[in-house]
Amino acid sequence: MHYGNNGGHYPDVDIAKELVEKGYMRKIPYVVYISHHKKPNSILTYDLANNTDVGGWAYKADETSDSTGGVKGQIWINCLHNDWNKL
Repeated sequence: MHYGNNGGHYPDVDIAKELVEKGYMRKIPYVVYISHHKKPNSILTYDLANNTDVGGWAYKADETSDSTGGVKGQIWINCLHNDWNKL
């Protein structure tokens, strides 16, 4: 919605503040893991290639090439563990 309402621009690196203050979300949801990490609702937006698997969310705010494979505007759960076998 942000992209469409803002002339094709994704939120900047302060995505959490921007989404909440502009009313797109009331708060950033917690990521709930079965194990491995705490239950954070933070969004990592910097040095993504060196901060994989730290928990929370990760957001690609720019076009910088790195080893994450992410593209600008993507947000993902920042965990590399496979929890499906824990269910």
